[in-house]
Amino acid sequence: MSNTTVNIADHQAHRKLMEVALAMSALRDLDSLLDQILREAKDLTRSDGGTVYLAEDDSTLKFALLKNDTLKLHQIAEPGSEINLPDVPLNKASGEMNLSNVAAAAANLGQTIVIDDVYVNEAYDFQGTRIFDQMLDYRSVSFLAVPLRNYQGDCIGVLQLLNARKHDGEVTRYDLSQIPLVESFASLASVAIQHRMLMDSSEDRINVAISELHKTKKVLESIETIDSVTGLRRRGYFDEVLVNEWRRARRQRHDLSLCILEIDRFDQIALNKGPSFAEACLVTVANELGQFFKRPSDFFACFDVGSFGVILPYMTTVEAFEQIDRLREEILSRPFIAGGEKVRVTISSGVATLGAFEKDNLSDLIQFASSSLIRSIESGGNITHQHER
Repeated sequence: MSNTTVNIADHQAHRKLMEVALAMSALRDLDSLLDQILREAKDLTRSDGGTVYLAEDDSTLKFALLKNDTLKLHQIAEPGSEINLPDVPLNKASGEMNLSNVAAAAANLGQTIVIDDVYVNEAYDFQGTRIFDQMLDYRSVSFLAVPLRNYQGDCIGVLQLLNARKHDGEVTRYDLSQIPLVESFASLASVAIQHRMLMDSSEDRINVAISELHKTKKVLESIETIDSVTGLRRRGYFDEVLVNEWRRARRQRHDLSLCILEIDRFDQIALNKGPSFAEACLVTVANELGQFFKRPSDFFACFDVGSFGVILPYMTTVEAFEQIDRLREEILSRPFIAGGEKVRVTISSGVATLGAFEKDNLSDLIQFASSSLIRSIESGGNITHQHER
């Protein structure tokens, strides 16, 4: 009859293990997984406390989690924590295995270690445990250290349990008949830990890859909006900036000037003097724009073939006209040489302003500036016209 009872108890215990294993496999992060592993191990052995160490670089056991019911402690390893247990080296300075620390010995030997009373045991160094007891007014007695091993049999950590208790709460030694069950649980826990670590590693790599893709996408998008000849932004980007500046001008009630300028007879220049000279003209005008419009709010970009757009927030029509006309004069004074001959290069410009309290919409502003540019071109070029209401 007693044998039947034991078998039923074993069956129930193993069924419990499988339920725990399924629950562990569903957890989405390592901290939650370690917390459940330690909680279930404590319940399984009726331990008052426990610690989980994880192996790092095959040389160190790093403290990951501590629980203690009597002291009401639940501590994960993080900077600034009230209790952070020191790392446990797996090897001594001489290169020999560290067998003096019970957790290190369990990891190095791959064996479960049972200690009935740490204050009587002389096989291991429990100085740290005594300091822990003295600091927190606690009494450590029985210890159970179980290695956590992965599929290949390598140690990935140590599950360390403290102070087994009887049903009435009295601290006692660990029941040796329970060791196989605890080791089975440790094996299941190891599989769950390794699976979670692999998943985290894969997710980290995926996240890094996604981040790099986003960066590459932004670079490519940036490249697509940049004119390869002048290095300025292209029309699409210019339009986005103009929309934002128009909205800001409406909200804040300030003037917004728009200038459109074009190299006179640019197509004819490219045809007669060649594309290289035409590109040199574009670069020169682009560089001069950079010299004239240096305020943080100023923005200029390519507008169309041979033309540029300039956005000038907080600038009146008169101020914008004066700036653009000075630029026109500067271009006129610049020497352009093609095939050893001096070539006269000029620009025509159109300026329009959306006043702080005017109700024109953005399309009106663009139309006014474009119409002013057309007037300049039709006037023979090398002139700046402003929109007049």
